[in-house]
Amino acid sequence: MTDLLERGSAWLEDQRTRHLSRTVTYLRGGDRVDLPAMIGRTEFERADEYGVVHRTESRDFLVLAAARRSWSGGAGRHAPVNARPAGGREARGSRSGA
Repeated sequence: MTDLLERGSAWLEDQRTRHLSRTVTYLRGGDRVDLPAMIGRTEFERADEYGVVHRTESRDFLVLAAARRSWSGGAGRHAPVNARPAGGREARGSRSGA
């Protein structure tokens, strides 16, 4: 009998991928691949010494490691990656093994 927590974690990951992801296009040089990604958003708000409120929004494209391996390039290497949500804006970042 497999570990109950492991099975539950795999089920939850599958549900997240099926219902919370959207297709993004990874572009690197001349290579391009469409992958499912979950889009994370973090909002920051801070008032400066003059009382002006500064708001910043950060977006992350979370891609399962198995999907990244199919595209590959080698885990652990840092290289520029462009992620473009289908029909949306382009986001730039750096690719890491995480």
